[in-house]
Amino acid sequence: MELRQREKAANLVFTLLDVLKHWLEQETERVHKPSKGKSKRVYRPTSPIGGNSWPMESSIKRIERLLARIPFSLCAVAASKVGMHARALQYLEMEGRSKVTSPGGANMTDQSKEVSKFLKSQFLDGIDLQLTQKMLGQLSDFDTMIFVAQKSHKSDMTRILAEDAAEREMYEDWEGSFQAYERLLDSRLSNEDEG
Repeated sequence: MELRQREKAANLVFTLLDVLKHWLEQETERVHKPSKGKSKRVYRPTSPIGGNSWPMESSIKRIERLLARIPFSLCAVAASKVGMHARALQYLEMEGRSKVTSPGGANMTDQSKEVSKFLKSQFLDGIDLQLTQKMLGQLSDFDTMIFVAQKSHKSDMTRILAEDAAEREMYEDWEGSFQAYERLLDSRLSNEDEG
């Protein structure tokens, strides 16, 4: 299948998922929202009412289960393979947020805690960082690439600094290797102070 055809197919699936999610949110809100007297607006159901339609609550449950079974990481990989880089990042972000707010993750109820946890990069835990870096590179978002690299794994920064120092030493760039070893030593000392 050609790239253009794959892109159309992926976009169709993503659009379908978006429509299902939008419908689900509207109907769930309508079902759970208490009615406050008569409204001037006339309610128009988003689904046809008749003998052939499924019961509303059953439809909501089935769509919830369907959407829960489709992993955001799989959607991100599919989007990246057809060149939908922004969509891939959107799904990676949704995956990170779902893991933080899920029952197994750290439930954030306070708004100030949410900001501090985001800055501590809790949303990066458990997502495909290599794909995230690749998508950020495709979108030329180099500042965020650096943030993700620095905040995701401090041990990786130590490894990168060690490789940089060894590479500079190999090319006999003695001043550069000295500076790289200094940065490596500083990072190790700061890691010891934190731990």
